[in-house]
Amino acid sequence: MELRQLRYFVAVVEELHFGRAAERLHIVQPTVSQQVRRLERELRLDLFDRTTRQVNLTAAGAAFLPHARAVLAAERAGLDAMADHRAEQNAVLRIGTSVGLGTRLEHVLAALAESAPALTVTLTSSPTATRLRAVRDGELDAAFVRGASRSPGLDLLPVWKDPPWSWRFPRPTPWPPTLPSTWPTSPPCPCGSSLARPTPTWWTWW
Repeated sequence: MELRQLRYFVAVVEELHFGRAAERLHIVQPTVSQQVRRLERELRLDLFDRTTRQVNLTAAGAAFLPHARAVLAAERAGLDAMADHRAEQNAVLRIGTSVGLGTRLEHVLAALAESAPALTVTLTSSPTATRLRAVRDGELDAAFVRGASRSPGLDLLPVWKDPPWSWRFPRPTPWPPTLPSTWPTSPPCPCGSSLARPTPTWWTWW
């Protein structure tokens, strides 16, 4: 028994005409007739009552039809599954990053590798504004940003919060302290990091 024989059989059932079934399958009618006959010989049952004017299913053909359709459906499901598998193998996730992410980025990449081992991840380091624009324009799939609370057209998802920190000076220290001219005049504000992604998006962060 061959898949093509089941395909021809189902086509004839649905068309109730060998000629129309052949046209639908883009083959010649004798091929359809021959393959259906071979299927009937293998099953040792007639699947159709044939006359010069019409074609009808026999009781055996009616009993065989749901099984033939199930086999063809399983074939389609298998082909679809393999197509999805190929797509996963070829998938690339483009992430914008910056310096200072440290071990947190390593943990993210490790989690991605564990949950989607076939996924290829590419990292692009650039200024915050450039990263956000790249996500908005579709050049990146997501980007880590700091200090941004909103950005038009993007979802900002909090992924971690940096602990606050302060300046420390040796004692005794005059107040207000005198800092070197190369130091910033005030410590940076405590902030967290967010993941920017397009809105709406197909991609979901875990």
